[in-house]
Amino acid sequence: MDEARLRKEVAAYGRFPGKRKFLRAVELSRPQIGSPWETKARLLLEESGITEIVSVETQVEFRDTITGKPYFVDILINGWLVLEVDGKSKYTGEYGDEPEKVILNEREREKALQNLGTTVLRTDKSGLDAKPGGTCEMLQMVQRALQNFNPPKSLPRVDGLDKIAS
Repeated sequence: MDEARLRKEVAAYGRFPGKRKFLRAVELSRPQIGSPWETKARLLLEESGITEIVSVETQVEFRDTITGKPYFVDILINGWLVLEVDGKSKYTGEYGDEPEKVILNEREREKALQNLGTTVLRTDKSGLDAKPGGTCEMLQMVQRALQNFNPPKSLPRVDGLDKIAS
């Protein structure tokens, strides 16, 4: 269901408690998000005030120009810095694959993304929690990476936005 249809259906209910918050949540949502933790990470990034952050995209697809394999990333910052938000349930076998296979596939995917030219950062939900001082590990990690790593000249994005703005 897209946002317009959802808003239309909610409007048909008239007034109800929590409607304003619900509509705000719909406004902040993005299609194809893999978990609520990805949404929390995106919102923290967008609202962080970190001056080095120019853009935050979700579910961006890259294609390896050698193997042809596609790779989606959870969050792409400034067109080159990948942030993966890992849940722990995929490592338990709860969703069908053996944990060892999940870890090997994840590592293969991370290496492929790095070999394409991205910098890959990983966090989990605990990295999104505010620490004393008001910030979280994920924001500190992203800011450090943006200050210390150089973006590549281009990346093989499927959407054609290969050039990195400098």
